[in-house]
This record gives sequence, C-alpha cells and structure tokens, in this order.
Amino acid sequence: MQATTQSWINTPPSDTLDSSEGFDRSASRGRTSTRKKRRHSHRGQGTTKQGSQAGCRQKRRKMDAPTLARPSYPTRYASPSRSPSRSASPAKQLRNLETAKPSVKFLDRSLVPSGTLRELRTRLARAVGSRFLPVQLRQSFEDNQLLDFDEVDRLFGDDICGQMSGDDLEHRIGLIMKAAQRCAERSRDEAAWSQVARSILQLALDLEYQGTSPECAFEILDIRNQMPATQFLPSLAGAAGPYIPAKKSDLALGFELEQTRIAALQALARLPGSHEIVPLSHSADFDTSSIPLQCAVEVKKEDGGHLEARTQLATWHAAAILHARYLLDSAERDAANLLPEAIQVGWLAIGHRWELYFTGQTDNEHISCYGPILSAELGTTDRVSLLRLIAAQRIIMKWLTTEYWTTFEQIFRSGVTSRTM
Repeated sequence: MQATTQSWINTPPSDTLDSSEGFDRSASRGRTSTRKKRRHSHRGQGTTKQGSQAGCRQKRRKMDAPTLARPSYPTRYASPSRSPSRSASPAKQLRNLETAKPSVKFLDRSLVPSGTLRELRTRLARAVGSRFLPVQLRQSFEDNQLLDFDEVDRLFGDDICGQMSGDDLEHRIGLIMKAAQRCAERSRDEAAWSQVARSILQLALDLEYQGTSPECAFEILDIRNQMPATQFLPSLAGAAGPYIPAKKSDLALGFELEQTRIAALQALARLPGSHEIVPLSHSADFDTSSIPLQCAVEVKKEDGGHLEARTQLATWHAAAILHARYLLDSAERDAANLLPEAIQVGWLAIGHRWELYFTGQTDNEHISCYGPILSAELGTTDRVSLLRLIAAQRIIMKWLTTEYWTTFEQIFRSGVTSRTM
C-alpha cells in the first residue's frame, strides 16, 4: 500500500485514464472503440456515461491513495531553493558577496581591527606557538619532527591532557592521522574528510571539558543539508533575485541544549500569546534555528576548491551577522551598534590543511571576512600540526563561552523583550 501511495503521488495528474497505475492499454483501446460506437448511436447518453465512469474511477484513485500531508512551518524556517546554490559558480558568488547589501569582502589578517578581534588573534598566536604539545608525549616525538623549532622545550606543556591519559591521547591522535592519510591516499570525498574533521573537534572538546565541567559546552552538528534562512541573506541588487544564493557549510558547534542558559533562551524565544518563535540562529532548519551556532567548518577534499570553500563560509557567516542585526532591529537599536564580540569564527578544512577566519560587521554597509588568521601550519599533515590545531580550537571554545556568549545573550534578550512590550 505504501509503494502504491508513493507511486500515485509522484505521478503527475492527467486528463486521460491511460495514466492510471496498472491500466491495460489494449483493453482501453477496445473500450474506446465501443464507446465511439455508442456515441454514434446514443451521443448524448453515451457522453454522460463516459463522464460518470471517469469520475467514479477518479474518486476510487483518491480513496486508494490519499495525499500525504506535509508539516507546515513558519515562513522564516522555509529553506531557500537549492538550485541557485548549485548554479552560482565560486567566482560569481564572490561577486555577489562583494556587490550585495551589505557587501561581504575578504581582508588580510593584518587588517584585523584593534580591540576584541586583535586580542583574540594574539591569544591564538600564543597558543599555537608554545606549550601546545603534551609533555606526556615528549618521548614519542623524534628530533627530526621538531627541526622547525629553535627552543623545543617551550613546545611542551603539562596541563594539556587534563584527565585523559597520555596513552589515550596518543591512540586517538593516531586514529585521526591514519584516517586523514587514508582519505588523501585514496582520494576520498568530502564526506570522508568531514568524519576526520568531526573527530578532531570531538578530541578538542574532550580535552577542554573532561573532568573540568559537569557538561560539555558544545555539541558537534552536521549542517551539510541545512541552508541559512533566506531573510538573513545579504540583498542582491539587480534582476537576479532579492538575495544572494544560499550556501551551506558542513559542521558547526551548537551550544549544548542541556545547559541551563540555553534552555532559558529557548523558553524566552516563544513569544506569549502567539505561535511565533524568535530564532536563536540563522539556520533555516527548524531544529538548529533553536540553537545558537558558531565555529562552522567548511570541508573540502584534498584537491577541493579553495575559492568555493571561502565563499561558502563567508555566505554562512554573513547570514549569522544579519541574524544578530535582525535582533537589534527588533530592539529598535541601530545595527551599527553591533558589538565587536558579535563575530563569527569559522574554519576551512581542505584536505590536510585548516585555516581560521573571523567575520564581523565593519559598519551598516560592510561585512568583513578576515583570514587566514594564523600563519602557522594547522591540520593533519603531521602530529605537530594536529596538536597545534587542537590548541587553537580550545582557545576559541573558551572565548565563545565567555566573551561571545555574554554579547549574544545580551543581543538576544533585548531583541525578544522588545517584542513582548
């Protein structure tokens, strides 16, 4: 019955009975010939009979295969069409970003503005420059693996593993390196590289929160099939459409739902006296729109397109910035007052190499995407680059749960409160 129902749903409506499922065409021709003879002899009566028979058959089809109801969501959760996403080449999408309103442009890390962003960049540079290798693994590093460093002893710290043993850490590093090497050698696709990226994020989370917090601050989310909501995309001038084409990313960190502060914002998001829910993120997906999102990871295979990855991450980030501006508009505050901590942090993971980017609002008309933020090699080229990457991720996690969260919570509460007054 299920297969029949699906087949009937996928069959376009037709004015003829030949389109009915399982219809015998030879028998149809016979009956048609008989009906023609009857029309010649009893034209008026025959026509009435034929219409009646067709109507009965059509009614039986509807009873046998009822139309399946689809859930209806609020307009802002509707995902935009994917065809523009596929049709927009990386070069065209880059032009779309640069000419959109607000415009989105890539800038060198040397242009990171003073204040919050520069302070975060400084903290990251220090974290990947010294004390990012666990002292428990000192004996496992051969001298030729550390030839690029003048002061080898400065690379090792005794507070990296937390409650994880050195053996467990070395085992997990080995699994990640093996998986990445296999992806490279066998030219595996983005899905395989995404599994490697997810394992790296999970190791960073385990090292950062194991034994030091009753619950992890983040959940790793697969967002490969989720678009940013259309209303949060930059506007596109011209006849091509009102918004730039939507672009997806691959992974993101969602603030853990079991934390009290997340539950409090979700409760606040449900406006009393209405069915409206203020989204906590810029995602078009009903679930992830109710979770604050950060630290997107755009994954490409070893020979994947760097420009495409940059434009995808920038589009995702721009939508997140405009979501924050939407909350400010709700609070009747000037979007130019968007605090500098309200930035998006994200990664490009192209094969073995990882690059870090910051995206923030310059003014009402401009959004800037800075990067790569760090000049040091990060990724899975070797164990040194992997542990350096994990050190950078842990600094970002600390920053997100402190400076960023304070800003986001303030913006969200002010936006929701103004709607209930």
